[in-house]
Amino acid sequence: MKHDSGSLSNVIKDIEKDIIKSKKEMFNELDKQIKEEKNQLKQELKKEYNKRVREGKIRITEEISYISEKNELDNKRKLLNLKRELFDNFMELIYNELIEFRKDRKYSILLKKQINYFKKKFKSITVWCNEKDINLLRKIDKKINVKSDNEIIIGIIIEDKNKSQKVDLTLDRLLESKKKYFSENLFKRLSK
Repeated sequence: MKHDSGSLSNVIKDIEKDIIKSKKEMFNELDKQIKEEKNQLKQELKKEYNKRVREGKIRITEEISYISEKNELDNKRKLLNLKRELFDNFMELIYNELIEFRKDRKYSILLKKQINYFKKKFKSITVWCNEKDINLLRKIDKKINVKSDNEIIIGIIIEDKNKSQKVDLTLDRLLESKKKYFSENLFKRLSK
């Protein structure tokens, strides 16, 4: 059989065109798939990135909050320690003033008034005091019964003859009983 060279060449050209067309279609299809996968991958990466950024922000916010609360707690603790130290110094100053008050003439006048008042009320009394005050009390009134109690820092405790009534007039115990009041009011005044 005789082949027409023109028709064979046309067939070959048609086949080549079909092959090229198929290649272009395959290339376009592959290019389309690559673009779709690329877009999908971009979206997934963007979602993952946004998720990690949100998680990072949350973690950083929590850490900042924790550090802030910790610093606030540390500052409150430091302030409380400072207040305690100031209060302790204040109380020590008052105790020292009480000890110095023992040397003041006003102290003996105070003791004399207390003793005279309770002598009238109880008739016969026993006066308890710090050992350092025994001589002073005997100078005030030689007739009273004076006993030593070294738990008393300054001041006196007066007891009636029957030992049924005892009146604590010690300045150190009075000060102890007012500690809470001093504590509350000292810092109110300092904060104004």
